[in-house]
This record gives sequence, C-alpha cells and structure tokens, in this order.
Amino acid sequence: MSFEKTRAGRWKSLRSGWRIDARGRDCFALIDPAGRIAGQEKTLEDAMATVRREEEATVGTS
Repeated sequence: MSFEKTRAGRWKSLRSGWRIDARGRDCFALIDPAGRIAGQEKTLEDAMATVRREEEATVGTS
C-alpha cells in the first residue's frame, strides 16, 4: 500500500505527498502536495484511486 495513516482520519501518500482527509461522513478531501484542496470523493477507496491517477499523470508529464 502506498498510503500511511498519519492520524485519525488522515492518510498520506508515501509516493508523492498527496493527503486524504476525512471530512465528516462519506466525504474525503484530496489535498495536493502544496496543501490545496484538489477534490473530494465519497469513499476512501475512491479517494486513494484518484490520488493514484493524479500521481501517474504527474509522472507521465515529468
């Protein structure tokens, strides 16, 4: 798994620095490495998949 749980309700990508923050019930905010909210998903699994896609897109353009 490429995510580390850093505290209750927060996960961080070990690969890129993206964060996922639980925001209430059924809402997970996607935080980019610069600290800006970049989106949200309804499930943790969807949030992790979105972050992985963003990481792959970034690697593809670097």
